[in-house]
Amino acid sequence: MRGQYARVLRCGVHREEASAGLGSVVSRAAPAHAPGPSLRQGLRLSSSSRRRAEESAEGVGGWSRGGLFRVVIMAIDWIGFCYAAVVALGGVVGYTRKGSIVSLAAGLFFGLVSGYGAFCVTHDSRDVKISFFSAFILTIVMGMRFKRSKKLIPGGLIAGLSLLMILRLVFLLL
Repeated sequence: MRGQYARVLRCGVHREEASAGLGSVVSRAAPAHAPGPSLRQGLRLSSSSRRRAEESAEGVGGWSRGGLFRVVIMAIDWIGFCYAAVVALGGVVGYTRKGSIVSLAAGLFFGLVSGYGAFCVTHDSRDVKISFFSAFILTIVMGMRFKRSKKLIPGGLIAGLSLLMILRLVFLLL
């Protein structure tokens, strides 16, 4: 094998095979904005391989910046998604135990907003606005409810979890 050539798989992953090893395949794990050789910038391909790569790219959305396809490794915000699930589950439990439609609506709404915030944090760790907003509102509302009723569940639990979530989000920004 001489030089390098690219292989485009059906799942859309761009892989390169280096001539250093005996057929070792190295996956390119880089964000789309990272510099690197692309198929259009002269990565040496045979004409049939280039044609197959272009046909494959047309069906999946075309060329991306910096290469045909890139695998982006993201850290999933599991803590944020678990927090969102606890908030939504709290609303459902409030509805099943007491028949409170307001609890159900608020729990599902803030659970969805927190889940979307965790999704945003997954894609960009600096994008904490939505998660921070929902945790802040829940800290204030449930903290006042805990102060008035002196019951740990649900007011104290959600207020405490929301406060911990705010602290975590602030540390993400540092």
